[in-house]
Amino acid sequence: MLGLAGGTAMRILRHLLPECRFTAVDIDEQMVELAREYMDLDELRIEVHIADAYQWAGECRERYDVIIDDCYLAGEEDVFRPEKTPGRGVEVCSKLLAPGGLLVANLLTGAGHGRMQSRTRAAFRRIFPAVSSVTTPESETEGLVGGSQVLTSRALAPWADHFKRMKDREYWGWLESRELK
Repeated sequence: MLGLAGGTAMRILRHLLPECRFTAVDIDEQMVELAREYMDLDELRIEVHIADAYQWAGECRERYDVIIDDCYLAGEEDVFRPEKTPGRGVEVCSKLLAPGGLLVANLLTGAGHGRMQSRTRAAFRRIFPAVSSVTTPESETEGLVGGSQVLTSRALAPWADHFKRMKDREYWGWLESRELK
């Protein structure tokens, strides 16, 4: 995961994939320390690197089944993606994927984020044979998923059974995946 922050996404992933090996990269050492202190980050058993995520990815020689790009920096009024050219980040990350691997990018969709969203979508379409957009009806984010194959909403549905609380299963059911052409 590029962009660990407080580790909330990793908490869900650890729940869904309890035996999986997780690696995370975040540029903000203070944020990671706060997550350790207040959000029990260490109990998630994550290998954490403090570094610029894209620089780290460019130097990394390992291959991963899934890479989640959730890199955001805080601006004066909103958060923003750190890369000026989204295609470069997508390309760097795609080179770390194992055969059949997936790249997932979390993108904001609200006002002021449309240009970055469209440029990132274009980079995904250029690099991957299959690209899907995963959203929820009221979401202000879009998960882009790229790879040789991506799952449909129907294929995601059975994972709802991994959640104990009915409300969490309901939230999972809100996920909509549609192929981007």
